[in-house]
Amino acid sequence: MIQNLTQTSLKTKSSEPLYQQVQKSILQCLADGEWKPGAQLPTEGQLAERFGVAVFTIRGGIKELVAANILIRSQGKGTFVMRHTQQRERHQYSQIFQKDGSQIFPDREILSYARTTASGEAATILSGGKGKKPNVIQIKGVLNVDGEPASTLDVMVPLNMFKGLTSKAIREAKETLYAVYQDVSEINVIRIQERVFGAIADKRTANALKIKSSTPVLKIIRIAYTYNDTPVEFRVRYLEADQYHYRSV
Repeated sequence: MIQNLTQTSLKTKSSEPLYQQVQKSILQCLADGEWKPGAQLPTEGQLAERFGVAVFTIRGGIKELVAANILIRSQGKGTFVMRHTQQRERHQYSQIFQKDGSQIFPDREILSYARTTASGEAATILSGGKGKKPNVIQIKGVLNVDGEPASTLDVMVPLNMFKGLTSKAIREAKETLYAVYQDVSEINVIRIQERVFGAIADKRTANALKIKSSTPVLKIIRIAYTYNDTPVEFRVRYLEADQYHYRSV
């Protein structure tokens, strides 16, 4: 367990509640890499000493982070930084359902890996709105159910942030992409934002999904964020609208 008791002064004269300041301070520690995914935080007493507040204030800040699935409490053991796992992502981020209402958990098939320059909305998002066209890693593939394509997959992540993210690392991984990001590049996705649109399949999408061109599809745009609300992934998927529906989280 990491025990860093360096005193951190909170803004006691600020109108912001102390527990929220504690929450932000812990998030900054996570962003700085002080506590890695899976690591145990110092005890509430040690954190109270570090931040110069009462234990119940620490509990309030931690409670908010647990509710946001950033930290996890283990009864009798302590508080830990949440790790991405297959089970967690399936229930937190995978929201694809069949017509009968049953949830599906597709298998990832990577078709291509390339380093390129982002454009359009992806460039705007991944550059932080700076108007630049960032260099990115683009991953394309399909998500299969029982060997048949259920969804396309088009992912872009900033090249400068994803050190070590190779085609081999992605193709050989048994876990989710977010677990790969976490383990290979130390990028921890803590929240996503999604939009779902109705669309018509173009020829490329139709071929990937083995459907006819002009078939109605659902277009899902996802932006994934790490600490400090920094966007780290732009993802687009297409689902056949007649076969599947999607629940946005």
